[in-house]
Amino acid sequence: MDFTEKVVIELDEYLALLDDQKIIDYLADPNQNYAQVSLPKECVLNHLDSFRSAVLECMEKYPL
Repeated sequence: MDFTEKVVIELDEYLALLDDQKIIDYLADPNQNYAQVSLPKECVLNHLDSFRSAVLECMEKYPL
């Protein structure tokens, strides 16, 4: 793999992360009323102030 190919791959990965960030921001926005996410009750109750933290706790407790 040459330098240009590596840069293109890294750029694609970065753009995918930006898309993921937009998705999480949308889901975490308390003003949106369209999309829903189900998380275990204890994860939500432990992080009422932060959707991201609730998701991270869920990911740690229940890995894929």
